[in-house]
Amino acid sequence: APTVSARDGDNAIQAEHRGKLHLFVLAGQSNMSGRGKPLDQPLDNSIYLFGNDGNWKPAREPLDSCENQLDEVSCDEGAGTGPGLAFALELRKRRPDMAIGLIPCAKGATTIFEWDRRLVENSLYGNCLSRIRVASQMGEVKAVLFLQGEWDALGPSYWDRLLAPNHRLPEKLPDQKVRYSIRKSGNDANQREPHSESEEPLDYRLEEGKLIVTLKSNPQRGWNRAMPEIWGAIFEDFVTGLRHDLDRPGLPVVLAQIGDNHNPGAYIKWSAVQQQQEAITLEGIRLIRTRGLALRDNVHFTAESSAEIGKRFARAYLEQKSQDSRE
Repeated sequence: APTVSARDGDNAIQAEHRGKLHLFVLAGQSNMSGRGKPLDQPLDNSIYLFGNDGNWKPAREPLDSCENQLDEVSCDEGAGTGPGLAFALELRKRRPDMAIGLIPCAKGATTIFEWDRRLVENSLYGNCLSRIRVASQMGEVKAVLFLQGEWDALGPSYWDRLLAPNHRLPEKLPDQKVRYSIRKSGNDANQREPHSESEEPLDYRLEEGKLIVTLKSNPQRGWNRAMPEIWGAIFEDFVTGLRHDLDRPGLPVVLAQIGDNHNPGAYIKWSAVQQQQEAITLEGIRLIRTRGLALRDNVHFTAESSAEIGKRFARAYLEQKSQDSRE
């Protein structure tokens, strides 16, 4: 797990900011990690980064750099300019009294299933949880920013090629919405086997208020698969899990909806994921929209678009904070 030493932790952070940082988690997939080219962004001495090397430092893009990465699970070799620094700069513009610490946890090409609650540190969830706990020596986590969903929109013909292996099932809490049931392949004569593994639709049902998802393991891919039909329920479980494990039941979350689909032949479930994101009802979650923002390829935002998303994250966070203070 990342560790903060006295040298790398204390000395990188100004004395008046130690223990007082407003911490923000940057989670999701490649558009949160960032794929944009470098931007001319100011260096603000009150914005810090808890880097992938486990050290505090002044924040500058690429925030999610793999250089000296401690934990392979979230290493993102393609990291570029994302929304994180623009978010912090906008927040500082509106709240100049605020010292900010950014905690990158994103990983490109990940499904929402991979973000479900697994407590081991070599999982995305467990690694993110560990980073938050270590970084919290320098302040308090104020919100989670989340941008993910593109990989869940992929059609089945891409799964075997593009989905990373994941052979560990999530660890569910009693109040979470989704449960996983395991179907063994094989000898049931009444069970129709699909022509190929990748053609099999998601098997799920509602039972006593829970979504029961029946999974069958693939030797290469494990349990991992796109789940556009129930993206929202798994995302809400991700949020519920973090709030429970951090003992922060009201922790604000800002979710960025995926943007425009420039490759509908591959991302055939794009609209389904967008609809799931629109339908989130869990309290304390704000949705920002990204449609119409320029892309640099079929799926990744330009640096300028990422900066705009960062500003929208900041505005949404402050709106949620204002609402919470009134209630």
